Amino acid sequence: MYNNDFKILKERLQVKLQHPVLMQHIDMPDIDEEKLLLLYSILKSAKLHTKHIEHYAVAVMLVQIALDTHEKVSEMNVKKRQLTVLAGDYYSGLYYHLLADNHDISFIRTLAKAIEEVNEHKIYLHQHKASTVNEMIYSVQMIEASLIMKTCQHFQVTDWEEYAASFLGYARIAREYKQACNGESSVIFAAWKSLSGEKWEQEYHVYKQNAAMELIDSPIYAQWTAMTGHQL
Repeated sequence: MYNNDFKILKERLQVKLQHPVLMQHIDMPDIDEEKLLLLYSILKSAKLHTKHIEHYAVAVMLVQIALDTHEKVSEMNVKKRQLTVLAGDYYSGLYYHLLADNHDISFIRTLAKAIEEVNEHKIYLHQHKASTVNEMIYSVQMIEASLIMKTCQHFQVTDWEEYAASFLGYARIAREYKQACNGESSVIFAAWKSLSGEKWEQEYHVYKQNAAMELIDSPIYAQWTAMTGHQL
């Protein structure tokens, strides 16, 4: 039942993302399945009805995809950049329309605050403003998890907040480590190298080991694994 409900949720989100004109010129945006599964699990733990889980999960993921889409713009040629900005604006408008139609004004405010936090920490990360690696990691966690953390607060399931930040930050840093090792650009490891010099890789492996152990030791990890079968 759990896997089937999640599959239906993902399909509903994919339908929302499809726009016939945009899809002729840009790629279908990626859906972060781990983030969607975590969000679904959090909303389910809040004892929401299935239709409400779908409603809020789709809205949050539309915001996430809008933010991710806008972040990709600098890597593109002019025409694709313009269309990608338009796509990001379209997905952002969809989330607002979805919530406004149901008069979810308080949740619109919740997501607006999360968007503000995400953008502040993106600037902080890109401009290498962190003075320590821990500060930088915190910014990564806020970029990846602010939408979900604010959702936890809104639905009063705050026991998931710390786990969401740690898990999603860990996943993003692990992905960018692979990029850095392959010679691809990585905003995280550009910042890490500027802070640590040649020690950056050693520090990363210590972080990875400690973060994985903390996640596995969390009561939320046991709860989430029991619900979904997901494991690190």
